[in-house]
Amino acid sequence: MQNLNYIVAGSILVLLGLGLALLPEKNNRKELSAEQLVLELTDETRFASGDLVAGKIISKDPVFLLVDVRTPEAFAAFALPNAINIPLENLLDEESAEILDRDYLDIVFYSDDDLKAEQAWMLKKRSGAKSIHILKGGLNQWIKDFFLAAEPNPTAPREAHEQYQFRQAARTYFLGGSRPIDPAALGDLEPAAPAKREIKVLPKKPAAQQEEEEGC
Repeated sequence: MQNLNYIVAGSILVLLGLGLALLPEKNNRKELSAEQLVLELTDETRFASGDLVAGKIISKDPVFLLVDVRTPEAFAAFALPNAINIPLENLLDEESAEILDRDYLDIVFYSDDDLKAEQAWMLKKRSGAKSIHILKGGLNQWIKDFFLAAEPNPTAPREAHEQYQFRQAARTYFLGGSRPIDPAALGDLEPAAPAKREIKVLPKKPAAQQEEEEGC
């Protein structure tokens, strides 16, 4: 187990090295050291469950932002409601930073699984981002939870039945109706086009003006 931890930590540092080469020269945020980031990676709170994300989508939380880090082609084929698409390779672009470097936003990255979302989380965390998370299991787990989940056994705990009912209601919400789903045909399912969230890019204030306002 200890050797595995060293391998994981080493892989993370390699990814960080690649990511840091892409970081813009000017960044007003305080960056985390590699050691601090490795410690952050031991904290499971960086993951957001599908149930939590579904609740945020349904409640239309105004500060919640879903970021799909897959390719534009994958995003166009299927994406979660109200998500925006910022491919992983564009994550550190100036245009992307204008959207993501807003500390009041609660951001959740997702991809097909955890891999690309984890890389996105590491890059932004390293550059000083605060409230960022990863959709646990990505779209693969999302489909299992909301489209393929079997009804619990009658003797299952009450919590399991409540979770199942919530997921069934969420599935209906996401599909825009009560159309039943044949799990065998899920691959051919054509969901409603994902809503494209409009994010206004506000011009950044000059550093001197920003420091003056913060000083007040």
